Amino acid sequence: MDTEAKEEIQRVKKQRSKLFMFAPGTYMMGGDMPIEASTDIDTYATDGEKIFVNVAFSKTMTDKEVRGVLIHEIKHKAHAHHLRRPDWCPHLLWNIACDYSINGDIKQSQNYGKDFLLPDDGLVHKQHSFSGWSCERIARHLKDNDPAFADEDDQGKPQSGDGDPGGDDGEEKDSSQNPNSKSSSGGGEQSSQDQNKMPKPFGEVLDAPVKSDGDAEKIREAYQKIQEDLAEAEIVEKAMGRGAGTSLTGMALKDLTKPCPTRVIRPFLQKSFERKRSWRRPNKRFSRNGNYFPGKSRVNGELVCCIDSSGSVGWSEFQKFQSVIVNSALDLGVTKVKVAFVDSDIHMNPDTGKPWFEFQLSRSSSKSFKMDIYGGGGTTFDPIFDYIEENNEQVRALIYMTDGFGNCNISPPPYPVLWLTTHQAPWFKNGEFGQVEVLS
Repeated sequence: MDTEAKEEIQRVKKQRSKLFMFAPGTYMMGGDMPIEASTDIDTYATDGEKIFVNVAFSKTMTDKEVRGVLIHEIKHKAHAHHLRRPDWCPHLLWNIACDYSINGDIKQSQNYGKDFLLPDDGLVHKQHSFSGWSCERIARHLKDNDPAFADEDDQGKPQSGDGDPGGDDGEEKDSSQNPNSKSSSGGGEQSSQDQNKMPKPFGEVLDAPVKSDGDAEKIREAYQKIQEDLAEAEIVEKAMGRGAGTSLTGMALKDLTKPCPTRVIRPFLQKSFERKRSWRRPNKRFSRNGNYFPGKSRVNGELVCCIDSSGSVGWSEFQKFQSVIVNSALDLGVTKVKVAFVDSDIHMNPDTGKPWFEFQLSRSSSKSFKMDIYGGGGTTFDPIFDYIEENNEQVRALIYMTDGFGNCNISPPPYPVLWLTTHQAPWFKNGEFGQVEVLS
């Protein structure tokens, strides 16, 4: 490495160290990642293990922009983008979808512009950057609805198509997408005409080495390591009382920035406590006129909840979860509540050997209602869904309360799920399911 490259890499490392002052969680996620100069990429890139820097590109950026791009790359790692690219999704399309997904969050952070910036040509789309959609959903929507992506091969070479690559549903192209951008990623030699049709990511996400090798067990371990790192990062941010500029705890997806009112929770729960029609109880509205129609009888139900008890969930969040359980049960007149505590495993009730801790609620007992918390490990959302399926549990609906920092690898279950999250939507590997609402 020549002297010029060494000096630039040193500058990048110095800017990364400054993240600790205003984004300690982000620093915890990426502070130990080696930073290397590379001419094989056009801008910056990461494979989840290292951060690669094109020195010539990096030298064109200010210190604030370097910090912004570092946050961008570390956010790729935090969201496991290097492990998640579906087989059907070409490399360039995946990069664009991931950039759309995270850049909107970065630009909405409280200290954007003060402590860090994104380059002017960073991808931000007025629909996809603020919809709260997963990268997989954004990529599928672009592929299915935009001609520029329809025939793209795995090298990121669009074979045909015209119009705005992100202009779904007739939207105009975002002004931040500069066809003459100084950067691009995704590989493949494209004509100038094709390049003008495609947005250009400035920070590339590469497939992780373990994903390229196709080792399922190592991929699972890599996911788990990210969850553990996120848990540590969350604890550090909460302890320091900072993080308004990070992608890990301070920047929620747009559809999760509004409080979840009771009117959202109640309709969801009512679906699982529907009244059945019965001939035993005639409809009084018509029986007085001599007409005999079946009336409705209430189905006695129970409130079934799962609480994310991983190390990233703090005491204040547990208090919110408990409040939701009590208020929801009283609102619906439900007296029986079943709660499971899950981090990377299910914490079984020692008295029954089952996941459920059962509570009886009434208005008189609700004020003294208190749950003991079991957990503190890593995060995965799969165990409770697997248990319900394997044991043929009769669940009408499940409320899953979490901070959102975890991966869901299961296929959609046959019962409705309401995700109440304090930070972000879960990461769905096999397709999104359930209703996601923020718990403020």
